[in-house]
Amino acid sequence: DVVGKDKWRVNNSSDKKYKPLPADEIVKKACSLVGVSLTYHLTKYNCEHFATEMRYGKAESRQAQTVETVAAAAAVGGLSGIVASVIGGLSHGSTY
Repeated sequence: DVVGKDKWRVNNSSDKKYKPLPADEIVKKACSLVGVSLTYHLTKYNCEHFATEMRYGKAESRQAQTVETVAAAAAVGGLSGIVASVIGGLSHGSTY
């Protein structure tokens, strides 16, 4: 009823990795947080962290892990480009 005609799917992909907590325990934990202000952080505690913490007792986010991996790869790639540029410049007699 809530989603109307919109498309939706249940994402319990971590059920293979962790055993879900009993439904009544999940509801009890979630209800205990009503009115509590939680600090949002894109990679450290986002809505996926919250959902997995409620369901499995472990705050994890595959989305955040992907963002961190891509950021690390971009940093390594950028650093490699800088090093290659400096080495290329030195081999052509340029001074910095």
